[in-house]
Amino acid sequence: MRIHTKAVALIAAGATALGMSACGATEGSDGSAAGLDSGAKEAVDTAYEGSFGTPPDESPDPAPDQNIWFITSSAQITDFSQDGYLVDAAEQMGWDLTLFDGQFNTDTMVSGLRQAVADQADGVIVFTIDCALVKAGFEDVVDAGIPIVAFESVDCDQSVAKDGTIEDTGDQGLFDAVVTYDDPVEDGKRLTYLEFLQAAYARNQALAMIEGTGGSASVIKIKQTDYQSTLATDRGFEDALAEHCSDCEVVETVEITGADFGPPLQDKVAQAIARHPEANAVYGIYDAVVLNAAPAVMASGRNDDIFVMGGEGSSALVELIAADRGVDAGSGYPVRWEAWASLDAMNRLLAGEVPNGAGFPSGIGVQAFDGDRNLPEKGGRFDGPVDFEAAYLAAWGLE
Repeated sequence: MRIHTKAVALIAAGATALGMSACGATEGSDGSAAGLDSGAKEAVDTAYEGSFGTPPDESPDPAPDQNIWFITSSAQITDFSQDGYLVDAAEQMGWDLTLFDGQFNTDTMVSGLRQAVADQADGVIVFTIDCALVKAGFEDVVDAGIPIVAFESVDCDQSVAKDGTIEDTGDQGLFDAVVTYDDPVEDGKRLTYLEFLQAAYARNQALAMIEGTGGSASVIKIKQTDYQSTLATDRGFEDALAEHCSDCEVVETVEITGADFGPPLQDKVAQAIARHPEANAVYGIYDAVVLNAAPAVMASGRNDDIFVMGGEGSSALVELIAADRGVDAGSGYPVRWEAWASLDAMNRLLAGEVPNGAGFPSGIGVQAFDGDRNLPEKGGRFDGPVDFEAAYLAAWGLE
């Protein structure tokens, strides 16, 4: 098996622990967060309970020696060469996997797609690459008859308006399957990634922040504007904040793009904190953003006063929450599970299966976590309550 890794290291938070106590919810006499009405309390409880199902218990036996390309918008979001991600799973399936880092550059992403075609790939899996951004590259893959599986990506038949509204474009979708998610409200319903972000992930983020500020959040909100999925997430967060917290407000929106990762993002957050002494919360869209924001919170000397909302639950984020170093909670969903589900979807496509809807069932849900509830063990990442690895290996006949 050959592994080609073109990746950069995940940005690590460089903050030094200051030994401050965790920023937590203000509690009422009954132990619940003060300032929350009964509806908000119930919604918070549901967020911390989670909405996970289980992976399918049957799948075709993987055909060996498949040439699969995995192309990501940037390895700064998630490093899929880590143990337990795609490399390990593909090796057990007997597949030949190429990892390609798009480096937050659309020309590089198109180049990766075209290299996959030139390499006569049997399948292409993409992560956080929206169809509209690199449509010409995806069309080349389709024209070559190569199936495409996408996760955390938006197909060409959907778009997101600047206000975060999900819209149908009228164009043909180019993805053969996407990873889907369990609806936290309606049993048996599967959500696309955009629907999941708004109805589950961002909603949980808002609820955890509402509880963590005692129902009175003055938020510095980080908003990434160069991806449709981050615009949809922002809309979901705003909607949930408005629905469940009349005393909450956004005091400043810090707009960023992928080019801001690193010192520029940290500087923007630091400046916003300095401008708003009344702020008691920082909202980060996903972990890679929050890992840049946490050092700014620590350097401000206000870690004890600012509730920082994280994302999906990488090991770096979990470590910061456990050590109380600039992050207080997350809205966990397992990116590793998504990766394994994308391999299962590709396996099904290569075996001739066609999804009923946008994609195949996965069982992936979401669950809020903090220093006291649902936090993974030290050094761990959020993987959810289900042993999805064992489930997929059993379904593939590889246990």
